[in-house]
Amino acid sequence: MNKSGALQRAPLLLSKKVLPFRDRKNILILNDKYIPVYNAYSGQTETMQAKWANLKKMEEETFAKIIIGKADISEFDTFVENWKNQGGDQILKEINEELNNSSGN
Repeated sequence: MNKSGALQRAPLLLSKKVLPFRDRKNILILNDKYIPVYNAYSGQTETMQAKWANLKKMEEETFAKIIIGKADISEFDTFVENWKNQGGDQILKEINEELNNSSGN
């Protein structure tokens, strides 16, 4: 919590690669300074188009269950594994390929 008692939010990193959180700006609070964190990718891959809604729903449901105490924090590890297996890894691969191709690598 910060000095006013409000909860601080920081981005969640599942890997060192770019995560496909489109249209979202996270705020990182460091030494009481607000630092906006923008996404490096704002497009939509083929797999994102097909699977993003289900992945997002799974994320929201898992996080809500953990927050309200209906699931243990260890459920997060299961969520990550399921997210990757149900299309997340493919999305990350497509994003990284597109970013590498656009940067001339």
